[in-house]
Amino acid sequence: MDLTKSALSILHALDPVSYLESVSWEHCPKLYAWQHEALGDYDHLLLCCARQAGETVIEALDVAHTARFYPGSLSLVLAPGERQSEKLLRDVKSFIRAEGTYPPTTRYSTTEIELQTGSRILALPGTERTVRGYSAPKRLIFDEASRIETELYRSARPMTVSSDRPRIAGISTPFGKTGWFADAWFKEDYWRKILVVAPFDIVDGRLVDAEPEERFRERMAEEGVSAYYSWMHTPEFCEKELKSIGELWFRQEYLCEFLDTQNTLIPYQYVEQAISDKVQPLFGTDGPRVFSIPPLFQEKVR
Repeated sequence: MDLTKSALSILHALDPVSYLESVSWEHCPKLYAWQHEALGDYDHLLLCCARQAGETVIEALDVAHTARFYPGSLSLVLAPGERQSEKLLRDVKSFIRAEGTYPPTTRYSTTEIELQTGSRILALPGTERTVRGYSAPKRLIFDEASRIETELYRSARPMTVSSDRPRIAGISTPFGKTGWFADAWFKEDYWRKILVVAPFDIVDGRLVDAEPEERFRERMAEEGVSAYYSWMHTPEFCEKELKSIGELWFRQEYLCEFLDTQNTLIPYQYVEQAISDKVQPLFGTDGPRVFSIPPLFQEKVR
């Protein structure tokens, strides 16, 4: 037995990054620091990522590694539409071809890859009705998660109950301040939250350099978020995008800001500011609150 090969195989099974860096794949010649972190061992991951930063690569690499080293496993990727799911499967197939020693496939369609080991990778345009037939996924990934309906998210999560250490991941740009992705980002602490944005800001409608990355990372760490700049986004590219799609869409798609939708009557931050835990509710958990009438007014009532 070749002990070097055996040791390397064990290392690759335990460490997805070392495995993926051993493959010469044209779509990902190297991994960025944030991609290293995103491939870590987390049960719950939220990746809020600027468009074209390399988020789809992370999905493809994660499910390809899982299928390779966990025989009989199911990796399920749910996307809002057919185009997104097919794109993900194309990236997985590209990686398999580049890997060289990947297990043979027994099924190879636009939505499913099945290996001889019994592992399956499914990328589906998700609806609440279509996901109920699956169970115990090792990977459950919501692609374009902010566009995934809350009903679908809630219907899919119970599938992981019987899984052995499953990983649930939501990967997306923001899309308003409502929906399960926004709620998880702002209100749920058990997620590993990674933020990847273009290294710019907008001042008076013009693109300017953002604060130093070290300061940005420190500031976001105080909010429980691991933050990075995407250095794939050049000034030339972002200037062109800003002119083409406008400031609001640029802030959402490349700066990952959770903005109010255009038809919002009352901005969300005003609603948040109106909520206070210092004011007792009129109706408590035990029914209507009883108020006592001061003596002075009791006399007037009589």
